[in-house]
Amino acid sequence: MTLDEWFRVSWEGDKITLDVAAPGRDPLYAEFEWNSISRVCFKAEGPDLSDGIYVFTMGRPESYVIPIAAAGGAAFWDEVIRRGLFDAELAIEAASAAEGLFCWPRDVVDQSLPALMGRLLTCTPGTSEAEAPQRAIESLLMAALREGGRTGGEKLVESLADSGYVLERLDALPCMWRVKIPRPRVLEIWFTGGEHPVVAALSYREGRPWGTKAQKRAARLQAEFYKRYQSIDPEASALSPHDRMVLLIGELEADINNGGFGQYLDNKGEARAREALGHLSTIGAKRTARWLTAALAPTADPSDLEKLDQEFFERAEDLASLVMAHIEKSVK
Repeated sequence: MTLDEWFRVSWEGDKITLDVAAPGRDPLYAEFEWNSISRVCFKAEGPDLSDGIYVFTMGRPESYVIPIAAAGGAAFWDEVIRRGLFDAELAIEAASAAEGLFCWPRDVVDQSLPALMGRLLTCTPGTSEAEAPQRAIESLLMAALREGGRTGGEKLVESLADSGYVLERLDALPCMWRVKIPRPRVLEIWFTGGEHPVVAALSYREGRPWGTKAQKRAARLQAEFYKRYQSIDPEASALSPHDRMVLLIGELEADINNGGFGQYLDNKGEARAREALGHLSTIGAKRTARWLTAALAPTADPSDLEKLDQEFFERAEDLASLVMAHIEKSVK
């Protein structure tokens, strides 16, 4: 097979898609947005190999590598230049070179948390411009939680203080901070998952700081859920119906946050997932139930699961609060 038969790059609107099925390897499907691109490098490989485009995005340390000879590769390179993501004169120099690496911007873009925070704060809250740095920050925090647990996540957040940011630790959750910025803007960071957090989130908005009655209730319910979830033995032969609900929804949330719907289904299996689906419907988690139903469809392929993962990450429901609110209501 030739390269253009198993490697395809395409884009529609703001989203770029890579669809790769190299012979003898697991398929790869990836998506990222134009406004997340922080740096582009062109590598001239000489006559025997395809030249390559290395695309760096905010919040992801490694690059996406796209061969010019891939299906759509040359058109993608033209679009990169048209959008001003690579200098046109440098592109001519790179195309004329026998070999070598050419990058734009020439200087490496700082992807540290303080640098990303600085870029976020130059944006107006709630705008599309703010989305890319906000997602990059959340990705960076999620990676810290996966690699270093609560300690790693806390250390990363608190590194902001070394760069002059003033942090206020809030008592709503075990891990929650407010970054002090001029009002009416508010910036808050928190981890959910109790003493062993699995999700990192950031809120950048205009309005009141955290502390409304509804927010405090949600924080209480979340804390109760994760404390209960962490106390349940998943190997126990007999659990109460409510503990079973907490276990199934807690493991669903943890697995999807860690590796997506594909990892969840591989780890837990269809029967357990369908039992979890019933509980999602019971607590009113309509979006999550819809996504899990789609993931369970016989026709769902890796690209479908990737899209569902993205939906889950961008529009996640507060499953912990929904579970505990249901339990509170049912025991009254």
